[in-house]
Amino acid sequence: MKTFAEYVEDIKEKEGLTTDYAVAKLLLIDPKKMGYMLSGKRYPPPVTPYVIADILGLDSREVCACLAYEQTKDELQREYLKSVFFRHSRRVAALFLAITICAGATGSEKSLASNFMTTNMTESQIMRTNGRNDT
Repeated sequence: MKTFAEYVEDIKEKEGLTTDYAVAKLLLIDPKKMGYMLSGKRYPPPVTPYVIADILGLDSREVCACLAYEQTKDELQREYLKSVFFRHSRRVAALFLAITICAGATGSEKSLASNFMTTNMTESQIMRTNGRNDT
């Protein structure tokens, strides 16, 4: 599981930034407080995981779970947050794999991938994939 500081480094690399100040501005954080957050003396604002997820193209639930894990001291809560992270990261990986298979698959392989996708997706995800929304 990643820490806030690791996400900051990922953002620097992806966006070509060299300073924590520039990342703080991008994350909608007061640059004066960034050093405290990187050292773990303060926690990022609640919007931060969502901004990180948007910038890095990640699932916001995974980022939220990682940052909450870093902030939480209770071991039972930490274990739950870890399970949330791994549960969502597996779904995203499975969906990516299925989409990749579908992109270059033959007819029978597409059917197999489609079956895999629908067994690992929620009902609303299946409806969006099939192009309809019955809500």
